[in-house]
Amino acid sequence: MRIELAEAFVNELSQFIKEPYKKPGMCIHRMWGRSKKKSGAEITYGVSSGTQSEYAKRRIVYEQLQYVKRLYLDEIVKYFPLMQYSEHRIIGSINVFETNVTPSKPLDKSIYVGLGLDEMRGFYLSSAERFYTSENTIMTRFSDELDNMFVYNPELIADYKRYYTAHNKVLEQLTLDYMDELYRVVVLSGLGKCYRDLITDYRNKVNKCKNSRWHHKSLLKLQYQLNQDFYDFKKIDEELPVDEEFKNAAETLNNNKYAKASLYYGQHTCKMFTDAPKWVWEQIRLNFKEVTSDLNRKLETWIPGIQHYEILVRAPETR
Repeated sequence: MRIELAEAFVNELSQFIKEPYKKPGMCIHRMWGRSKKKSGAEITYGVSSGTQSEYAKRRIVYEQLQYVKRLYLDEIVKYFPLMQYSEHRIIGSINVFETNVTPSKPLDKSIYVGLGLDEMRGFYLSSAERFYTSENTIMTRFSDELDNMFVYNPELIADYKRYYTAHNKVLEQLTLDYMDELYRVVVLSGLGKCYRDLITDYRNKVNKCKNSRWHHKSLLKLQYQLNQDFYDFKKIDEELPVDEEFKNAAETLNNNKYAKASLYYGQHTCKMFTDAPKWVWEQIRLNFKEVTSDLNRKLETWIPGIQHYEILVRAPETR
């Protein structure tokens, strides 16, 4: 699906990005402080400026795009079921930005931060194009934002006359050839994050159920819900297969000389793009196996005990 933004909205957003932004207000936060009455520590409160203005600016831009995307998906979901989309879940997208700056040219850090560009998670696809695999919208590299950014310089795009504009050529390339394989990694990465949180939640629920006959009904219910919620996960993992998709994307990027040459402190950022979600899926498989095994073990432990209890109850009736 491709969402075309209105020209007035694009101009308003572009103007906001170009101008300096000063975050208003202060932030109240809790912290540990020294206790005045006795030894040890106590919780105190302090006031600070909070998030840096650049991160706040990027967050505003990000939320505006998310709002437009949600309006669009709310209409689409009325006619087509979307696996990743719900009230608390959003589908990852590739947000295309046009710039007059050469992507390979080093910029001031505040510019990268203001646009949400994380150099650790970006690689070149050509001398005019750079693909960012996540948006750095908060002051950490471990945020779970699903959106990707594609930044290009139209002045460096060649052979676009049959597309009429360089912008049309870029959008066409984002739906063809290698981008199909890359976007599959984006989708699998989003699914992996969802199922990673889900299996963690089930692990906590199984651990809370004690190994007793009073929790037998709860364990059976958990077993049913677990198999139901992870039916799609197992189907996707078996039918794609997932590992093959990651392998194909890695080979595609490895064959691109610009992507292969993209380094961040000695690390190949394109390799991190495929390795990170692959590791998440491996952990989900492992955790699912462990949770299922633990669940079955607790159920099997108390089945003989329940049968023995029934025999003892029925014994006086047979005499």
